[in-house]
Amino acid sequence: PVVGIVPILNGCNYFCTFCSTKLVKGKLFSYPMDAIRQDVKEHLKAGCKEIWITSNDTGAYMVEQSGRQKITELLEQVLSIPIDFKLRLGMMNPSNSITILDELIEIYKHPKMFKFLHVPVQSGNNEILKLMNRKYTVENFINVVEAFRKEIPEITISTDVIVGFPSETEEQFNDSLNLIKKIKPDVLNLSRYAARDGTIAAKMKQLQTNKLKERSRKMTGIFRQVSYENNKKWLNWQGKILIDEKGKEDSWIGRNYCYKPVIVKGDFKLGDEINIKITETTTFDLRGELC
Repeated sequence: PVVGIVPILNGCNYFCTFCSTKLVKGKLFSYPMDAIRQDVKEHLKAGCKEIWITSNDTGAYMVEQSGRQKITELLEQVLSIPIDFKLRLGMMNPSNSITILDELIEIYKHPKMFKFLHVPVQSGNNEILKLMNRKYTVENFINVVEAFRKEIPEITISTDVIVGFPSETEEQFNDSLNLIKKIKPDVLNLSRYAARDGTIAAKMKQLQTNKLKERSRKMTGIFRQVSYENNKKWLNWQGKILIDEKGKEDSWIGRNYCYKPVIVKGDFKLGDEINIKITETTTFDLRGELC
């Protein structure tokens, strides 16, 4: 009840060889800016404290209608609504974020924006990215992450990686491992490659299942080390969190300004904003107490 989810487009303007989105949803179609802003206002009037702007690729907003991206213009319109709330921007491909990088970083500095960037890389090897038809390079991805961290050092970086794409060699997989070690993302959405009917990659020679499992385990182990070290930096941090989820037993889950999950115990309710101090960190979350 405190999170308003607002889709801004449907379909996709890419044709990744592993993905069936284009086959299922068709071409990209962006919704009118005024309608999106009105949708956000309705959520806020209903009591929402968080707004999630979502789509298959938020960076592609209005590309098919205007020939250029208008995601930053949309965000300016939404953020101008004179109500107190926090906004989380959904997934944005590197190819669409690097072209408007300076504008994006500036909009992320707005106090209502969660400092949370979801930019999927899928592989740390350029040859595999080409086979995936991803339209960007590993270097493009690194440039996006480093540019954001230069201006907003504490930003939460979320990325996606697929292991075991057809023909992926051990060396190419190691490139993905090394990228995770280099970038040190806060969130990693890890997938074992799975063939989807009708896709180009489904017709390629598939790797053995045990190889996918082995690579998944290896990358999970590396990421857990990275995540634990990232979270340790938040120990003793003090500030506000917004309670947006009920946890186990008498615990609650709130989010700080970087959308970091913070577990607290006490007599709270959804939508409460409280001041806490981080007293413990784990691999996947922070633990706090009232202060």
